[in-house]
Amino acid sequence: MGFKTGETILCTQPLVQVLYSNWKGKRCDYCFKAGPVRKCMKCQFVFYCNVECQRNDWNPCHKIECRCKFHEILNDFVDCMETRGCPKWKTAQIQLIFRYMTKIKLDAKVGTKEYNLPYGKRLKLSDVKLKRDLSKGSLILRTASIWSRLAAFPNIRNIFGSSGSLFYNAVSIIDRFQIRITDTSLSIYELSAEETLLGEGFYPELMTFEHSCLPNAAFTFDGTVVSLQALSDVECDEVRINYTDVVGSPQGMLLPTKVRCENLILRGIECNCKLCENDTIWKDKDYVNLMRGLTILSKGELEFAESHVSAISHGIDKIQSKFGKFHPTITLMLYRMAYYQIVKQKWTEAVITIDKLIDAIAITHPNETKECVAQLSVLKEALLEADKKTIELNAIDLFKKRF
Repeated sequence: MGFKTGETILCTQPLVQVLYSNWKGKRCDYCFKAGPVRKCMKCQFVFYCNVECQRNDWNPCHKIECRCKFHEILNDFVDCMETRGCPKWKTAQIQLIFRYMTKIKLDAKVGTKEYNLPYGKRLKLSDVKLKRDLSKGSLILRTASIWSRLAAFPNIRNIFGSSGSLFYNAVSIIDRFQIRITDTSLSIYELSAEETLLGEGFYPELMTFEHSCLPNAAFTFDGTVVSLQALSDVECDEVRINYTDVVGSPQGMLLPTKVRCENLILRGIECNCKLCENDTIWKDKDYVNLMRGLTILSKGELEFAESHVSAISHGIDKIQSKFGKFHPTITLMLYRMAYYQIVKQKWTEAVITIDKLIDAIAITHPNETKECVAQLSVLKEALLEADKKTIELNAIDLFKKRF
């Protein structure tokens, strides 16, 4: 048995998650949904959109954060590490590690819970054993000194004791398997990683999938809920995902081989895909032109986009030739291209792009397929009839942006 192209392989929530600080007060710290939020009255550090999200995040994670005033410890710890010239750790990653430790230490069910995997097997976190690297500069040696400083805070030591074994195991797992949660909704946003990245999460069910820079399955997110879709027909035991991809932002897909491989090594990931062995797809000029054009499109600076359209179209073709026809990031690029073509009244080209977009959405964005495809189909008919008024009305509704 296997999965057909576009089939959902799994849909799951994270065991732990952390919202990036630039979204604080704008999105819920638990579900990551945008909208009105209220801060925790005890620590005034996290924000929730409703009582249910606050309750779900409370025990044990935020309950312990509140009790030990973790946000204050976090700031002091980062300042201390920087003062001592230690490697810089992102506060979100440290908080994610702390939350994972809290779950393992205080919730007995977490380590023994069996996760049902798509290919019939089961996984328990207590069964996960990562090889310990004792070489100079390895993770275990680097984290030893970090834990000694973190455990110096009484509130941390009172909960976890002075032993660093739990901390090291948490770092090993989070460093290897954390997933960057992005906004993959079909909308006109900035294409920079800063705009699409929402936070980080750890999803136990994803741990058994091997990495590939040329994956045959990819993520889309609804808040923190991740859906994994097959990008091609694939057998259950041959599913490959990209742990380092920032879905929705082309930068991750277009990184030079050397940079990408260095990032993989830092996370302890080995990859022997064709892209890593022999990557001749990108020249500096191609990359610069594509990214400049996509950024101009996403910002709505359409008066400057004309000279970049051919570079964008050429870039999309090159991406598809290497990564395959379907990928969530490619879908978002087509979405922005259709927006540009309609605004510029390039209706013949827009019809072609919309046809590609309809096919792509069905595979990469199944949760948005029904409504979005219906809107695109109506828009396509208006384009074929050159009905300008109907085109504008439907385009405004679809792209959520006035012309």
